Amino acid sequence: MSDLIEYVKLEHDRLKDLSKLFLACGKGGNIEDLNRKYATSNFENEFVGYLAYDPLANKAVAFYGVLPVIAVIHGERVHVAQSADTVTHPDYRKRGLFIKLALLTFDLCERLEIKVLFGIPNENSLHGFIKHLNWEIKDYYQVYEKKVLTLPMNFVLHKYGVFLKLYYRYTNFLQKIFFEKGEFFTRSDLKSDGFYILNNEFYQKYKMGSGVYDVSLSENNLLLSVHKYIKLGVVYGSCNNLVSLKRRLVLFAILSGSHKIVFQQLSSSAVHPTIKYLMSDIAPRKGLPLIQRNLSGNVIYNEKLIVKFLDFDTF
Repeated sequence: MSDLIEYVKLEHDRLKDLSKLFLACGKGGNIEDLNRKYATSNFENEFVGYLAYDPLANKAVAFYGVLPVIAVIHGERVHVAQSADTVTHPDYRKRGLFIKLALLTFDLCERLEIKVLFGIPNENSLHGFIKHLNWEIKDYYQVYEKKVLTLPMNFVLHKYGVFLKLYYRYTNFLQKIFFEKGEFFTRSDLKSDGFYILNNEFYQKYKMGSGVYDVSLSENNLLLSVHKYIKLGVVYGSCNNLVSLKRRLVLFAILSGSHKIVFQQLSSSAVHPTIKYLMSDIAPRKGLPLIQRNLSGNVIYNEKLIVKFLDFDTF
């Protein structure tokens, strides 16, 4: 193991190295998925992150990357980015690589005129962001988790990365049986006056990948994914016929082999009546924090960004 480390910006031709690093760290490292995640040119910036290389071993040993999107703050369009993947090869940990990669990425973001970074780190990563990188905790998520009695086919297939294309065809067929087509990305009345991520046509294309469905029933609208389990990214609508909606959602979970249905939102946000009904027997638990870093120095960007569950990079 060499003490000489080189730092290189992520580009498309380095995704193969990133994939190998992910696999060495026990994470899914499909090159196609990584390209879809980091090729964010529709948001005017792409491949925003840095790789650390051990040149003697001729391999990538650490990575930090962010995902640019467009946000709106009080009518002003602004570039922001989500702190996404932080990975370090087991043989190269506790050498300060994460801090170095993060600082390089922050400098790159400033040059790209990205004003605000946001993230939803786990407890292992939170300390480093707050103590060493000057991030601020803005809020915590509330997690509603409804257990479903079924064989966990969804979780197993995603864990091992097998038969996923076939599984998504199956769940796409199921959702068409149980639900009608939704309209989340065409609803202008869902915009707010605060600081929020812009749900335009490019964001729709970025988010509506395999296993993500925009559905409705009796004017109740759900944006959901079937990635390991059912995730309700956004819920809105008139709250009509909730009994039928709950039955169909649970049956969809059973037949799709999804062992739980999960919804998350910031603790400061009002709970939608549909969620109150769907999760009526569930007490929410405290989830992960929302953290932000203002790169611009302008105090206007200290405002909390409203980050929905659908905005998570893991959604």
